[in-house]
Amino acid sequence: MGTFKAYINKEIKEYGRQYKYLILAVGIVGFALFNVIILKLLPEILKNQLPPEVASFFKTTEKTAVINYIKNLLQLGNFFIIFTYCGSFSDEISSQKLVFPYSKGASPIALVWAKFIHYSSVVVTFTFIGFFTTYYYAGVLFKGADLSISEIATSATLLSIYFIFNIALLSFISSLFKKGITAGIITLAITFLSIPLTNLSKISKLIPYKLIENANLFTFNNIGLTIIFTLLLSICFIVLTIIRMNKVEVI
Repeated sequence: MGTFKAYINKEIKEYGRQYKYLILAVGIVGFALFNVIILKLLPEILKNQLPPEVASFFKTTEKTAVINYIKNLLQLGNFFIIFTYCGSFSDEISSQKLVFPYSKGASPIALVWAKFIHYSSVVVTFTFIGFFTTYYYAGVLFKGADLSISEIATSATLLSIYFIFNIALLSFISSLFKKGITAGIITLAITFLSIPLTNLSKISKLIPYKLIENANLFTFNNIGLTIIFTLLLSICFIVLTIIRMNKVEVI
């Protein structure tokens, strides 16, 4: 427990000093404001550029604003999430930061869980803030209340679980390489290459990206197996990370 608390405090101080909280806030919550503003301005920008019947297709509702935010968060916000965390374990290994704590009996189990829980908590918190920010301003700027608070919470939860899986996967990959950028690129490649697998009916419910499809539908219907499998897979990656960090040689 001592190691866990020490590493939680260490992560909080480092993230504050390196402005990582600010980076994540811009990448997740900032996109919420940017998304709504752009969607509000887009029809006005296109009004004089396109025929009226074409410009009408760009009419935005509360629901389409949130769906567009999900798309932006998946494509761009995910970059911020992955590359902010990609050096979490690789930097510890390559810079020999583990020599002192390991020599003092620090537990790799507590180290891994502290990093994972801290970062996951931050990402989930910002994700919910981003969703409700989009929901609030979309309701103010666009006509029609298309969504309920419970539907917004459902989508935010599903996307949060997807991000938790990515963080767990990245934790393991980061522990295998000495350069964080390498771990980040590999994780991004895996997440995007897995998307087409959702079209395979036999395994589609076992692919974490299935969570995104339901997030766009604002429902938990028929997604229980995907949630359970994604969380179990996340735990497996954390266990593998612990095993790997136990085997790291410190000099």
